[in-house]
This record gives sequence, C-alpha cells and structure tokens, in this order.
Amino acid sequence: MPLMIIHGDITEQKCDAIVNAANEELQAGGGVCGAIFAKAGHERLQQLCNQIGYCPTGSAVATDGLDLCRYIIHAVGPVWQGGNRDETALLERAYESALSLADELKLESIAFPLISSGIYGYPRDDAFEVAVEVIGHYLNHSDLQVRLVIFDDPSSYFRDKQAVIRHEYEAQLATAEEDYDMPDYLKRKLQVNAPSFSADHSSHTPYTFGLIHGRDREESTPFPSSVLEMITSAPDIQPSEDSFSVALFKLIDAKEMLDTDVYRRANMDRRLFSKIRSDEHYQPSRATAVALVIALKLDLDQANELLEKAGYRIGHSSLFDAVIEHCLTHGIYNIHDVNELLFVHGQKLLGSSN
Repeated sequence: MPLMIIHGDITEQKCDAIVNAANEELQAGGGVCGAIFAKAGHERLQQLCNQIGYCPTGSAVATDGLDLCRYIIHAVGPVWQGGNRDETALLERAYESALSLADELKLESIAFPLISSGIYGYPRDDAFEVAVEVIGHYLNHSDLQVRLVIFDDPSSYFRDKQAVIRHEYEAQLATAEEDYDMPDYLKRKLQVNAPSFSADHSSHTPYTFGLIHGRDREESTPFPSSVLEMITSAPDIQPSEDSFSVALFKLIDAKEMLDTDVYRRANMDRRLFSKIRSDEHYQPSRATAVALVIALKLDLDQANELLEKAGYRIGHSSLFDAVIEHCLTHGIYNIHDVNELLFVHGQKLLGSSN
C-alpha cells in the first residue's frame, strides 16, 4: 500500500521492479517497451529476453533490471480487436500475473505502465479502469507499493467523467455566493489567515476554502470578494473538544472496523496510520483526512463534522472539493475509484505513504 497514480516516465521510477508492456516474443518494440529497452541497454536486455524466448498473452516473466531496477517484469497484454476476443480478461490476467510475480520475488515496490493502451490499441480510459480495479483488488491483501505511471496527458481522455464533475462544479460556483452558509469555525480560521482583497464586489479574489491552516496552499479558484468580506469580519469561537485523531478512532470503534480495513480502504501506509493512532494531536494533511472519510464511508455532513476537527471542510470552492462531494453524494467509496476521478481532473490523490 498504497496505489499511486503518476503522470510521468516509467523508466524514471525508483522501484524494485518496473513492468514492461511486452509482446509475446519478448522483442524490443515501440512505446513503453522501446523506452525501457533503450534505457536499460537494448542489447543486454534483449539477450536476457532471448534466454526466456516466449511469454503468452496474459502472462508475465522477469529479467534482471540491469541499470534501471532490481527486476524488469515483462507482462503481455492483448491486442485490441473490438472487445469481443476476451481482451478484458486477458488484460486483467496480465496485471495479475505481474503482481503474483512481484509477490514471488518478494518485492516491496513496483511500477506499471498502462498495458496495451499504446500500439496494441486498447482504449486508454478502459485500460486505466482495468488497471486500477485489478491493482486495487490486489492491494486489499498486500502491502506492496504500486505506482501506475501514465505517460499521456489524461486530459485527452476520460471526457465523460470530466464533463459530469465540471458541470457540477460550475453549478456550485454559480450559486456559491448566494447559498454558501459559512460555519463559524471556518470564519474564525479564515479571519486569521485571510489575504488582502479588493472591496469591489464585482471582482473575484483567489482563495481556497478547502485548506484553512495556511500550510501548503494549493491552486485556488476564483470566489466572490463579498464572501471573503463576510469571512474576515466573522467572530472568533472555541475549537471543538475532540481532536481529529480522537474523533476518528471513536468512529472506527463505533463502526467496529479493524485498523487494517481502515488504512487499506484509505490507500494509506500502515506506518502513517500507526502514527495517527499513537498521537491524539496528529494533524493530517487534507488528502489524508479525506482518505479516512472515504474509508469510513461517511456522508457529506458526517465528513465535514470530522474534517472540521483537522481544520478542513468540503466546500464549493475547488475542483478537488467538487470531486469529493460528487463521490460522497453518489456513494463512491472505493478509494481507487475516487483517486481515478481526482487524477483525471488533475487533482491531488488521496492517501499517503509517508
């Protein structure tokens, strides 16, 4: 744990193993395969592959990683033929074979490309969903660190999912100034950290309601200045009695959940979870706090009640918040499904390994 989804180059990943999107003959090819052969040393890697000779579709084999990593795992995905030739089952088996091989080799970390989504023609959005589902299921029973490395710009696909969230987000922004009921605790927090802004109500001042402690401010989105004026003039109040950590573990006990269930559902490294359990004053990042909300399957009101204890709230001011609100209101509590939506919208993913 956890699954990390990264936009980047798989040959640059520092893991025990990287996965090559291989062909059955284990010959150097184009795309991801060509990049791995080039970086590892074409002749040396080809010699290792020739010693194995063949790997059927849906299977995986391992060679030495040469200068890239400990191992290169060569997984053979299917060529897309319209979806009626068991392509999905074969792609699932390719990921499962690579993960099983990682287990046999006692690896701690592995990086995958989006298998079959290049010259093999598997639709990228469907290939992505297969990868996330198979890897996510595997991680329900494993502490392997997995990276899914996407080379292409995700904004070029997942357009249906982007359209739904962005429509909701734009609707929220359009009505936010009229309908937003700012809680007293947030008014107090923002009064301390509020930026300077123009008194002209027709202007829009960048600010992010989702993060209110002033640490690591994320990209903000325009919000009406008149709302900011209301915030900065708000009175002070006392913080809630329970800390985030105390409230969190009360909820876990009430739901009769095991710690292992919670940190795996939150896409969280168990060492971080242990740190939160051992320190009742632990201050989580927003991504970590929201990941725990998803793990506990809280509704929007319950989520904000818990998040307020860490100084956060799911509001209407950022695309991140829009994605999370969409998931909570539509009952999407699989952390990997949530992270898929966050990834395709260019937002910070949930969970943490440190």
